[in-house]
Amino acid sequence: MQRRHVLALALAGAGALAATGAAAATQERGRRFIADMTWIELRAAVAAGATVALVPTGGSEENGPHMAIGKHNAIVRYCADAIAARLGNALIAPVLPYVPEGGFDPPTGNMALPGTLGLSEAAFAAVLRDIARSLSLAGFTAERPEIRRGIDFLVATQKPDGSWLLNPPARDRHAGFDAVFTLKHLGGDSAECRKAIARAAGWALSCRNTDGGFGHFPGSPSDADAVYFQVGTLVMAGYLKPVTPPPPDAELLAWGHLMPVR
Repeated sequence: MQRRHVLALALAGAGALAATGAAAATQERGRRFIADMTWIELRAAVAAGATVALVPTGGSEENGPHMAIGKHNAIVRYCADAIAARLGNALIAPVLPYVPEGGFDPPTGNMALPGTLGLSEAAFAAVLRDIARSLSLAGFTAERPEIRRGIDFLVATQKPDGSWLLNPPARDRHAGFDAVFTLKHLGGDSAECRKAIARAAGWALSCRNTDGGFGHFPGSPSDADAVYFQVGTLVMAGYLKPVTPPPPDAELLAWGHLMPVR
């Protein structure tokens, strides 16, 4: 499946697809950030073939007592630059520093700590939608054959047991979750992707232990990190349904990095 591309760059596990590109003069000068260009330079770059836009989404939130609030924005800007360089015909929109962080009244999740600047889910979706519309008007409407190749690669490399253990296990412990996330968002309405995701759910279930938890591999001990990724895979596959309404502080059920400072 191919889609018109205005790419929202996620924080967790964004991988670059290899590509050949146009707009070589712009790319060789390192002028990949839209905010650093004039509108005339941008128009010329698009006309020369830079028709893919990356929209990095960061966040302004607590990151513990040792890390700056804007950490995610710096990381995602760096990653977006590396991905645009690999793609060859992509430019980068300004980093969006505000994302959903929890509830407001009462404050939940990261919103409970000073310095967090959050958006509601509806506001975040509306902002991304209007950014995409704006970029489309500027000429960022390229079809990306790399997306099709990426889907084909994931479907072809899935193991018979439903996993994607292509490297030593310690390196691929999150590969199934990442592959399912990619397939669901880029090709989830196709029969081949639905079949691959269903097989991945079977793999996740095979990692469940008698204590009720999950390991990263069948037979490995349960731990919180494995539970998060295996349950996340089962939710994306439709095997598990999120509760409605979500429990209080549902955000804390994710990474578990939000620790109170005593």
